[in-house]
Amino acid sequence: TWHDTQPERLLEVRTGAQQIVLNVPNVMGNDRGFTALTDTPVPGAYGLKSWGSIAAAPALDDVVDLSVTNLAMAARRSNGAITCWGHPNYGATMRPEDVVRRDFLKVRSNYEAFVALYGTNPGDRYLTGWGVIASGGQIPQYILDLRDVDEIVATLYAFAALRSNGGMVAWGHPNYGGVMPPDLQILDDVVEVQGGVRTFIGRRVTTDGRKKVFVWGDLSHVGSLPTDIAQRDDIESIEAHTAAAHCLLTSQRKVIAFGGAAYGGVVPVEIARLTDIVEVTATSSAFCARRSNGHVVAWGRAAEGGNLPADIAKRADVMQVSATSAAFAALFADGSVRCWGSNSYGGYTTDLAGQLINVRAIYANYYAFTALTHDGRVLTWGDSRYGGSSLSVQADLVQKVRAQRI
Repeated sequence: TWHDTQPERLLEVRTGAQQIVLNVPNVMGNDRGFTALTDTPVPGAYGLKSWGSIAAAPALDDVVDLSVTNLAMAARRSNGAITCWGHPNYGATMRPEDVVRRDFLKVRSNYEAFVALYGTNPGDRYLTGWGVIASGGQIPQYILDLRDVDEIVATLYAFAALRSNGGMVAWGHPNYGGVMPPDLQILDDVVEVQGGVRTFIGRRVTTDGRKKVFVWGDLSHVGSLPTDIAQRDDIESIEAHTAAAHCLLTSQRKVIAFGGAAYGGVVPVEIARLTDIVEVTATSSAFCARRSNGHVVAWGRAAEGGNLPADIAKRADVMQVSATSAAFAALFADGSVRCWGSNSYGGYTTDLAGQLINVRAIYANYYAFTALTHDGRVLTWGDSRYGGSSLSVQADLVQKVRAQRI
């Protein structure tokens, strides 16, 4: 097992007899439903199928990847264009000058707005945005003038962009990280930025090799960065976020966290001692860490995934952990799946007894899970209103969202 640190990039895996391209997510969800990339005759170009209470996807056959707000979706297409649909006020209506562009490189979103990077020359990358203005849909001119943005991340209502020179900029709602403190605006050694609900957290690597983190935004829920964490020089990665806590990994593969105790901000002593953590996943109020020995551990609010069932804790073959806002799903090496947490958010799988076998990957939105199997089945569970039931679209999904793409 391994941890993909750049999941947005295509990854080609080869053996002596086989070559497989691991692509961007096959299924995207928000808190309204799911949209899947379905097969077309052209490799790397996909159609779309939606279910739940999400807006129906248009009939396209050249989609490369997807991005979602709460009420709209954006598909980047193989010809470099972006097509949007859903609620016009939350990102479905692009700027007229963007509708005709054919050089989009990536598109990112928060809860109410989209931001896209475009340009034909490697050294000339431009930003544009649309959606709710206060949430980052309108980008300040000094940021539009930049030509060196590499990546865009988001909190609920703000965006931050990481530049190729190690600097950062932010915009959007000031209570969600849209205003960056002056001391952070001058940094030139930032290598990673992620967004939680109300706060951004970034990681630096200084010229002498120290690996440090910093945080900004509304700190009323997460709290200020604890002194002991701020002074550490061994932060290897930013891992996951609940509604009011952040989780990090050190160079010793130890997990550390900060924020509200009820949201997983305090790591239990027995978990803090571990030195084999591979990755961490989060619900809204609990964390689950996968270890290199195949076991998992969890902490945080018990009812939302913090209480790991004993039979799952004994398993030493966990390959993937996915999460809704209040439940975890673990995929084992034998293709079986076990869930825990809130039944209303996907923690209950009894209705699929005997069906969750030969599973190859699990996806999640706020309320529900979707699993893809080796034999081409698409299984869903959780809140039926928001993607937990896919009965009405099964004919358009089975054998059309191939596990071989995973």
